[in-house]
Amino acid sequence: MNMKNYTYRQNNKSLLSKGFVSMLTPLSNIVPAGLPANYLSIVSHLSVYIALYISYANNQLANLGFVIIPVLLLVHVITDKLDGIQARATKTESALGEFMDHYFEVFNQGVLVLIVWNLFGIKHDWMVLLVLVVLVLLKMTRFYEQYKANMLVKGAFGAFEIKLLMITVLLLCNSESVYSSINAMEIQGVLLVEWILLLVAAGGILSCVLTIIRVPHLTYGYWMFLGFLLLVSGLSFYSLDSLLAGVIILFYGGVYIGKLLMAQLIDGVERSPGLFAPIILAISFFTEYLHATDIFFILFIYLLVNILLLIIKTFRALKAEWHWVNPDLPENTHAD
Repeated sequence: MNMKNYTYRQNNKSLLSKGFVSMLTPLSNIVPAGLPANYLSIVSHLSVYIALYISYANNQLANLGFVIIPVLLLVHVITDKLDGIQARATKTESALGEFMDHYFEVFNQGVLVLIVWNLFGIKHDWMVLLVLVVLVLLKMTRFYEQYKANMLVKGAFGAFEIKLLMITVLLLCNSESVYSSINAMEIQGVLLVEWILLLVAAGGILSCVLTIIRVPHLTYGYWMFLGFLLLVSGLSFYSLDSLLAGVIILFYGGVYIGKLLMAQLIDGVERSPGLFAPIILAISFFTEYLHATDIFFILFIYLLVNILLLIIKTFRALKAEWHWVNPDLPENTHAD
């Protein structure tokens, strides 16, 4: 049974988000009043995955990916903001809309890391995995704070600013000289792109620490997940190919984050992190009984099924909040 009196509360300290939303006002005014905000969310999420596919096919596109991908990411950030404007204008803000925005955004941001991995000559794969671990930990910590304090806090320089920076850099990479310089520039044997990844990871860790300090009533579940996440990440990096390890890290974190969002939006019940993934990886590490490919497919299928079940359960619990067409209002306006 979903929790009553849903109210989305956030403290958005983003440097650029509010100004960007103001710029979208003319565009929001032409969005049909009957168009549900959830459809804009779907467009936002799908554009990221199309961009991921393009990043794999970039060599076959004669580097057109450096035009197509930033355009798709711009569609992503625009529709991501428009869905909130549309929901407020049509009075259809809901727990389901929050779930669609926040849960799928976890995987969206992981996909952005993979896009960078595909497009640039990363030499140290562990740096990419570090960013994924910090991403999962930061998202979990912020949603844990939201669950405990009923307030989502967004930092001054967060995902939105990083997305705009990424769009700008990718557009600049249409110049062969710029792309070559970025790919070749090294400082102390570390590529410029890798230094940026380390900077992003450091910023994420700092944000996690600041969030932990704010969280009231930090329980054992948080520390249990932190320990299991580090265990799963270390064993995955040791046992699996880097890309496969990245997928497992993102999916493992995604399962627990989904549980936190269910607690926040549906029933208030705090759930424990899963034990299956760390147990399987530990058994493989100590016995070498399973082949790396078998480990990946077992964990991938298990985690994917859990993610899909979380999504299905959430949509079933909140199905009354899905609109095929927005309800009529006395006055349909698109004012902020």
